[in-house]
Amino acid sequence: MQTFFLFALIIASVGLMVIAISKWKIHPFIVMTVIALLVGLIWGAVYPESELTPAKVVNSVKSGFGDIMTSIGIVILCGTIIGTILEKTGAALTMANAILKLVGKKRSVVAMGAMGLPEYRAKWYGETEEVAASKLPDQSAGVLM
Repeated sequence: MQTFFLFALIIASVGLMVIAISKWKIHPFIVMTVIALLVGLIWGAVYPESELTPAKVVNSVKSGFGDIMTSIGIVILCGTIIGTILEKTGAALTMANAILKLVGKKRSVVAMGAMGLPEYRAKWYGETEEVAASKLPDQSAGVLM
């Protein structure tokens, strides 16, 4: 029964994350942190024999976040900075237009996909691609259509 409940809790949590991020437009970092806390608290409340107290839940989330930040925090920071620079200088749009010229207007989807290839490694650890490409649909609407 615990396995089924845990599975249902995770499915409900993922659904809530999708709704909160896409529909309610809450930042993903906040949503994932709150959901992590809620899952731990709900599990501890429903199954007290797990000895998952609120203090343990908070400490677990804190230590997990701290472990991640110590291992890849610099990479995330650098990726975000590079993405912001690409966006602010217009380099992201220039890259997209250059790739579009290479593949042609009929393959604009390929051009947008190829736009993310140079940033793939940074994207793996950070939000470079999202930051760099965030303005592309607005700025290149006339070019890509």
